Amino acid sequence: MGWSKSAMVTLSIVTFLLLVRQLAAGNLLPKHGSRHPQGMHHPTSTLRWVVVGDWGTGDDSQMMVAKTMGKVASRVHPEFVVSTGDQLYPAGAPDVDSPDFVSKFEAPYTQAHAGLRVPWFMSLGNHDCVGNPDAEVLYTNRSKYWQMPARYYAQTIAVPNTTLPLRLVVLDACGLVCGGGDAGVNFRCDREILDSIVPGSRARQLSWLDAELAKPAAWKIVVAHWPIFSFLGNGPSATMTDDVLPILLRRGVHAYFSGHDHSLQHIELKRHARSAYSHPPHFFVSGAGGYRLHPVLKEEAESTVNKKATPTFTEAAHGFMVVYTSRKRMAVELIRASDAKMIHSVTIHASPP
Repeated sequence: MGWSKSAMVTLSIVTFLLLVRQLAAGNLLPKHGSRHPQGMHHPTSTLRWVVVGDWGTGDDSQMMVAKTMGKVASRVHPEFVVSTGDQLYPAGAPDVDSPDFVSKFEAPYTQAHAGLRVPWFMSLGNHDCVGNPDAEVLYTNRSKYWQMPARYYAQTIAVPNTTLPLRLVVLDACGLVCGGGDAGVNFRCDREILDSIVPGSRARQLSWLDAELAKPAAWKIVVAHWPIFSFLGNGPSATMTDDVLPILLRRGVHAYFSGHDHSLQHIELKRHARSAYSHPPHFFVSGAGGYRLHPVLKEEAESTVNKKATPTFTEAAHGFMVVYTSRKRMAVELIRASDAKMIHSVTIHASPP
């Protein structure tokens, strides 16, 4: 039996109204993170972690970022946090008994938010090195969550559905950037940092880095305070480009996370610089955890170092990054703390798709 014209009009109107209702409820809109491959956010198939840096101010900006991190962590359930350095402003800690460890770390994060009661893998920033870096190493024995077993170290972390781990290599950027090298000393190397450098330590760390990255891993992630490339704030580091970048390229590192510049950035090598490599690293600057922001590149910055790179995304906003790692893919989301909005994301493949 055929439909009458009036019946078909009525059906169309009802269908349209149902569609509008579904759209209003958000049921037909893309879900958060849907630009990533299916399953990336599934809790049993991904390793979830957070990256934040330059946060230990104790002021309102740090507390705002910490609050948003706590809310996101309650949804994401990260298994660990990576800090890209400058845990304790303005001049690190004088000793392991410094009250700043509680007021600027435990209180705003692990005491206030259950979702952040996970291991925090710390790295030394230039402000940390102005104080007593060994105090931050020793605090590992005082805290349930603070993890810095040495000035530089590596962690192997299980990835779901693969026997190969994620290898997290955390560097002492103070020793690398301020310890010499053909490129000279960076303009942010204060006298206190220079005086603390142990002769020969830079060469030993570079040799150790190469050996660590030679070990098999599903994912190779390197963390340091100083960026290799950066288009805001203190900018790139020639000595890191000269001596660290070649190791990352040779050993197939997937991502390099840094802080130092108070912003959120995603940077890639220019086409001519990456043509010889099947999957060169992505470079992320996550230095927006609380200290005052860097909206522009400083005049003193070694800006010519950036000629090999291109900024995929930059924003001078307080925030952090959330990373979802599966056997084949790693999704990185840049989160602005003021509104908890994802402002940029990228999916990295373990090998070219």
